[in-house]
Amino acid sequence: MQLVEETHSLGFFVYSAKKELDLKTFQYSYIEDRQRRYSLKLFAEGEQYKLFSLFTTRLHLFGVEQPGTIYLFGTDSLGRDLFSRTIHAFDKYTIKPCHGIYREPARTIPILDEVDVLVVGGSQSGCAAAICAARQGPASSW
Repeated sequence: MQLVEETHSLGFFVYSAKKELDLKTFQYSYIEDRQRRYSLKLFAEGEQYKLFSLFTTRLHLFGVEQPGTIYLFGTDSLGRDLFSRTIHAFDKYTIKPCHGIYREPARTIPILDEVDVLVVGGSQSGCAAAICAARQGPASSW
């Protein structure tokens, strides 16, 4: 998002982006197209979704005109919006008021070892982290 200054009006906008394939590396990259701007709108209409898993709506807190896109937290390697995914995960793991009380079944988790540093994973970095932790002196397990 950038602040518009040339037009003497305060407003937020995003530039259009063109997807291009590099024929040497066969990887896509996005090039900013400064000829086309998409204004940010509050309470914009967009894709249909369920708000708090209760209400179906097309009204979003903010958005840009089509075909523009805006990504507040950026995207992952597959181009998916991280902000929307974060909000969806938060909504998925919160207590739903329409279902009453949420109870998770009790379970027993065995403790295999007590350590100061636990390195989970392998490969070169995991092994290097475990060796470094062991040399520093705390009890470690890997």
